[in-house]
Amino acid sequence: MISVDTSAVRLPNRVAKGLTIDPVSGTAKEKCLRDVIMSPTSFLNGSASPTIKSFATSTQENSVSFEGEMLRKANETKLKKYWYCLLGKELYVYKQKTDEKHKSMHSLSGIFIKDDIEEFMDSKTCVYPFSLIFPGNKVRTFYLPEKEEKKKWMDAIKKVIGYSNLFDFYTIK
Repeated sequence: MISVDTSAVRLPNRVAKGLTIDPVSGTAKEKCLRDVIMSPTSFLNGSASPTIKSFATSTQENSVSFEGEMLRKANETKLKKYWYCLLGKELYVYKQKTDEKHKSMHSLSGIFIKDDIEEFMDSKTCVYPFSLIFPGNKVRTFYLPEKEEKKKWMDAIKKVIGYSNLFDFYTIK
């Protein structure tokens, strides 16, 4: 027997009459103020972007919510700071922590993670990179100023994608 939640309503990509969008949580509200499910397209088209505060944690074992600042290369010698929110299997990118709308979003379904060796940007600046390899071999490299922060991000992403390593289970002699 299939159980159907009658309180949840899937909305089309535009908001129907009688509904308003709560800019804080990004959810649609009916006149009676109960939450209804909102289309992901509405999020992407400028309704409030999800944040950790508005993210409803699921009961799944690999559900993760994590946020922080990471760096991306603007060119060969310059790094640019962005704020990232890892919500479930989606990585949201914001220009600043205080931004309401996200700049972009990366789905982490089907990705691989690669631990890269530290890089020296100049004689004083050492950064700790890791790469995400998306389907189609699209590689995005993220840089962190501290090794501990890199480990936290990699552990969170590994948990989300269900990462496992052969050497975690077997000893090769």
